Amino acid sequence: MASILNRLRKPAGNGATVSLDAEGASAPPVELDPPPPTHKPPVFSGDTGIQPDALGFAAPIRRLAELAAHAGTQTPLSIGVFGTAGTGKSFAVTKLLADVSAYGRAASGAAQTPFIKRIATARVDAATASDPDTALANALHDALTAPGPGQLSYAAWVEAVTLRSGDPQQTVREESDRLTDLRRRQDSEKQALEEIQGRRARLTESVLYDSAGTRIDAYARSNRGSIESRLAGFGFTSGDPVATYKDLVRDYAEQGGVFRRFRVFMHSLWAFSGQMKLIVLAILFAGLAWLFGQFETTPLWLTNFLARIQDSFSGFAAVTAWIKANGTLFNTLKLAAVFAAAGAILLNIFRAIRFLSPIKRGSTLLNADMDTRRRDLDNLITAQSERVEELSKEAGAQATRLSEAQLRADAARNAPGTVTRSPFTPRDSETRGRARGFFDAIAASMAGGSDASAPQRIVVAIDNLDSLPPQQAATFMQQTKALLANTGMVTAFAVDPRHLKAGLEKAGHADANPEATGKSQLDDALARLVQISFSTDTRDGSEFGDLVKSLIGKPPATAVKEPVPSESGLDEPMRPGEPELLTALGDLAGSTPRQVKRFINIYRMLRADVSLFAPLALTLAVQSGAREAERREFDAMLKGLEENQALPEPVNTDTRIAFAVKAASAAQITPITAGAIREAQALIAPFTARM
Repeated sequence: MASILNRLRKPAGNGATVSLDAEGASAPPVELDPPPPTHKPPVFSGDTGIQPDALGFAAPIRRLAELAAHAGTQTPLSIGVFGTAGTGKSFAVTKLLADVSAYGRAASGAAQTPFIKRIATARVDAATASDPDTALANALHDALTAPGPGQLSYAAWVEAVTLRSGDPQQTVREESDRLTDLRRRQDSEKQALEEIQGRRARLTESVLYDSAGTRIDAYARSNRGSIESRLAGFGFTSGDPVATYKDLVRDYAEQGGVFRRFRVFMHSLWAFSGQMKLIVLAILFAGLAWLFGQFETTPLWLTNFLARIQDSFSGFAAVTAWIKANGTLFNTLKLAAVFAAAGAILLNIFRAIRFLSPIKRGSTLLNADMDTRRRDLDNLITAQSERVEELSKEAGAQATRLSEAQLRADAARNAPGTVTRSPFTPRDSETRGRARGFFDAIAASMAGGSDASAPQRIVVAIDNLDSLPPQQAATFMQQTKALLANTGMVTAFAVDPRHLKAGLEKAGHADANPEATGKSQLDDALARLVQISFSTDTRDGSEFGDLVKSLIGKPPATAVKEPVPSESGLDEPMRPGEPELLTALGDLAGSTPRQVKRFINIYRMLRADVSLFAPLALTLAVQSGAREAERREFDAMLKGLEENQALPEPVNTDTRIAFAVKAASAAQITPITAGAIREAQALIAPFTARM
């Protein structure tokens, strides 16, 4: 069968939406079945470790996963994985859940996709379940709050759903307590934010005075002697010299910009002790230099002045003569006065530079310390602000939930006879009523599809049903189907059909006389439990070559082509003649609406895997609804035909088989060959095997 399936498969193409479709786009392909790594085979093989396609299940299981993950699939959907013990049922449901999760991950990374983006999966082991209600509740709770690798967590949503499933008044109290706690935390975080912002505003003082071990503190203390002497020279003799020095560094650092720093330097030339004296001395010496220069050149005004003094005081003549005779001396005195004035100025500048040098050095160290701490505080402020904002949003959302809970409580209080339940926690497992309330709350939350925190689809696999007594296994399936009969739910049952039929017979569904359609009450009961089935019993021993290769460490050479998450084979448009053929085959395909619907569903799921649709539609119609005599008539037409030989004309042209063959031949331009029919039989065999 595996080789036939590989020949039948063709790439799925884009197409218009059909009833199973939602939307389509382009996105990178997702790898659902990576090439198996080369490994050393075990000396003894257990029930695990089989390569993905060693059993030939990869292609059909992936098609089931595509159906379960497709946005256009109507839910609830139930899938039956049927097979006798040891045929790979557990492997099939495990592969199904893995492929569904892969489709969800692929869809979440695509801008547009026909698949559901938020998908949750859960697996329930019926062997360890006391009853379906609590077992499913526990499994769903664990899968949604602690998902596997690569899956989304829905912990917050599950928590809200759990609260909604409990007593309305208790829910109001708990929601109110949560809101109070959130607001208390919000106030605490706001205070922490204000404290950090205050530290940011006081950063200079904190680094200078409150933080030991900073670079500025280490520099001030290691150079305390020289700093103290310089400060004393400028009149800073009282108090702690290190504290005084830090005060000066703070004042200097606060003068940002080159112009302001220049103003500080100019201020240091005259504002501190000793500096003004030097300026005064410089002015005096400059005045003396000017005066000596006047005596040296003896200008007219000075000559006239000396003449008048000489006329008034006869003894002053000798002084006047001496001044005129010693002009070079006054030149020397002028130069000395000029140098003295310049020396006073230079000394003033030198003292100012010497005074500001450690302060400037301290300012540089202070800025370096502050830059480091400023970055840390800014990061803290950003993180704390985001935390406050997050808590504010949570408080707002919690206030909305409290309001909704209050409305529900008021409605429950005003509704006479309303039965309240205790808050349900899935791990309580005390009463089945609580678990059912949990499922009711999940169904209510998922029904509208407007809750962005909720999964859009939940796929649950029930395994090991064969470990239960037959009637208990049948009851388990019936109760599970009832619990998960809600929008967005997909259920897969793995069970031996003989075991299940035995349980259904004990439950009163047995009927020894099949109806004219070949369907018994037992078959109808089974059909109500599952909408689409997959059989692991459709292989014979000649097709286990790939399994043998897997067990000896040689993976199969064949591989299923990887799908593209932006497109689905379920979306391929109907080809010319296809709708007319399906309409013509409807009478043969089933005698009840359920049978006809199943025929169409299986056909839609498999039609993308074949290039010629007529053989598939004809074969599926015969297998789905034909009576036993009609199936024998169809088999007789195929008997003895070579692969490339066309189907012969029916001997009896008045039968339903004859009408179906004529309709299929008319819908296909080329003749329908026996090989095409046999390939179609192999393709549909896992989905139409009689249980």
